[in-house]
Amino acid sequence: MPELLARFKSYTARSIIDYLKMQKNRLILARLKYGKRNHHRDSEHQLWQEWLHPKQLFTDEIVEQKVNYIHFNPVKAGFVNTPGDWRYSSARNYAGQRGLIPVQRFGE
Repeated sequence: MPELLARFKSYTARSIIDYLKMQKNRLILARLKYGKRNHHRDSEHQLWQEWLHPKQLFTDEIVEQKVNYIHFNPVKAGFVNTPGDWRYSSARNYAGQRGLIPVQRFGE
């Protein structure tokens, strides 16, 4: 599992950073560059945290708690005022707005 998650994080980080560069989104790129760990010499930006602490989600309540936590990350980082304002978040789908990709909401 750790190797699979490492590959997932690497692929998604590269895809997201390439997309942000293509869109010329300097604000987010600057924040990702600022957050990069000094010992990461092979990359200019850091999207994911280094550590890996997988958790098994036993109940619907725990799944909902984790989804809400993820949705509020851009708010905590100061990127947006509400989770639905973050264009790249499934919070938009949960709020009844159109997201970038179709999402089956928790509980449906």
